[in-house]
Amino acid sequence: MTLAFLLSLVVLSFFLIPGTKAEAAPNLGKAIWGPATPEAFNRYSQLGVGIYQMSISWASVAPTRPANPRNPKDPAYQWLEDLDTAIKLARPRGIRIAVNVTFSPRWANGNRQRRWAPKKPSDFADFVAATVKRYPYVRYWMIWSEPSRRANFMPMARVVGKRQLTRRETVGPRTYARVLDASYRAVKSVNRNDFVIGGNTIPGGNVRPLRFIQAMRLPNGSPPRMDLYGHNAYSPRYPKLSRRPAAFGTADLSDFDSLAHWLDRNLARPGRNQRLKIFVSEYSLPTSRNEVIPFWGNRRDQARYARAALRLVRNFGRAYSLGWFQLFDQPPQANNLQADWGLLDWRNRPKPAFWAFKRG
Repeated sequence: MTLAFLLSLVVLSFFLIPGTKAEAAPNLGKAIWGPATPEAFNRYSQLGVGIYQMSISWASVAPTRPANPRNPKDPAYQWLEDLDTAIKLARPRGIRIAVNVTFSPRWANGNRQRRWAPKKPSDFADFVAATVKRYPYVRYWMIWSEPSRRANFMPMARVVGKRQLTRRETVGPRTYARVLDASYRAVKSVNRNDFVIGGNTIPGGNVRPLRFIQAMRLPNGSPPRMDLYGHNAYSPRYPKLSRRPAAFGTADLSDFDSLAHWLDRNLARPGRNQRLKIFVSEYSLPTSRNEVIPFWGNRRDQARYARAALRLVRNFGRAYSLGWFQLFDQPPQANNLQADWGLLDWRNRPKPAFWAFKRG
């Protein structure tokens, strides 16, 4: 026997050993939210996840104003260990990281709740620049979580129905546009190869996606800069592009052709934002009644939806990635209304959707 032949037998025998878990190659088309633990990252590798997602709150990291806000070593910054841990676990597995930078401290927003935008977009941009410097491994930067919701971003109007926004109601989207554009400039000043994800809307919201996109304008009338458009696509509807929109101006996975058209018509600018791809940060179908997402199905439904969502994202050229929220179900609650949104139950046992997501 030749040495090459013997080596080939050794390699083959590894894959034939009973109980050996083969890990899928990381796939940028699949993203996920979940804990930053070795056990969880082993699962992410098993699923073939290419992007791990987590959030960082400006309000928590910078409770007092830093003297040198673009310097991550400024003593005012209280960096959390979770992201450092995630990077250590993700790097050897080839998994990229997307960070959602959100919320503002009281010293920056006029002593208000953290959902209020900073009075100066440049203050938020300074923090973004410091964060990019501190975490060079991170490649994706989401700017604020679900700003089309009043619960997450103020000032944001509550607009009923499909009507056009009044001048006062455009203040929220226009404020967000300034924060986003300033953040884009900050990220690119540190690493021009990083991706900036803007928008980060939901299917409905206090301002529907179409109206929010139309109103995202800078003071000079131009749309803000970004590399990808973020969208959280929760919906009780089975994902299928041929479906009619559920309501005017709303957008779930089945409306991605319409969403892409809105992006092209309203956010394209010379040399930038041309045919923006859509980054689905959050998607899930819970498998029980819960207090977080107002719809649910059974475990078989969850697996069907996961397969269809991945197929849609894979086949629709304008989709960049599908992010699942989350890896685990919540532990049982006293009121029995835990959110069973995970691919694994709370005891770490795979649900049918786990295997659907892995094969996808």
